[in-house]
Amino acid sequence: MDRKARQVTVKAGPGKDHLLGDRVNLHPDWPLDPKPIPGALRDVIADQCGQRAYRAVNDLLSRAAPHLKTGPLGPVADPVAGTIAAVGAMDETVLPIQGPPGTGKTYVTARAILSLVRRGARVGVASNSHEAIRNVLMGCLSALEDEDLPITLDLVHKTGGDDDGYPEDCPVRRTSSNDEAAGGRHVVGATAWFFTRDENVQAFDWL
Repeated sequence: MDRKARQVTVKAGPGKDHLLGDRVNLHPDWPLDPKPIPGALRDVIADQCGQRAYRAVNDLLSRAAPHLKTGPLGPVADPVAGTIAAVGAMDETVLPIQGPPGTGKTYVTARAILSLVRRGARVGVASNSHEAIRNVLMGCLSALEDEDLPITLDLVHKTGGDDDGYPEDCPVRRTSSNDEAAGGRHVVGATAWFFTRDENVQAFDWL
């Protein structure tokens, strides 16, 4: 390993090189189909150059302060209660929750999601990492147990393979079917490939 040159050299003889295969690839050795993401990006660009109907996207790109129906919130002593209040008052906007690992982002986010579900909202959980999605959905289950809320939570994860990392008895529904995932009632976790499909545009109250 040459740290200065940022190079790793792997030595393998003719009889062993076939064992490396995709183990040393930095990306899949087959082409990924980006559809429908490019089309969704074109729609956003066209909207930004026109009427800017996607207000949350505009707030994200312009780094605008969150637009809340109640106006700016004052200082809060309880971050969970404060986040739930802010999320409930969002007016087609973006609410960043920042912090290094271990500071409680998932803890707060899961409880905010449950507060929305109790109000009848449909929530999407998006990430480029299925592990991150799973972490939030499992956080929702933990929050439901901790808070002892009188609701039946329907959690769906649109996965891309069989090894999804969930415990065997986990109540989160896992599916590779876009149609089945789209039928989730409360919380649906998936990547951009799912949420940019035409039938899912504006299909969720919160993302």
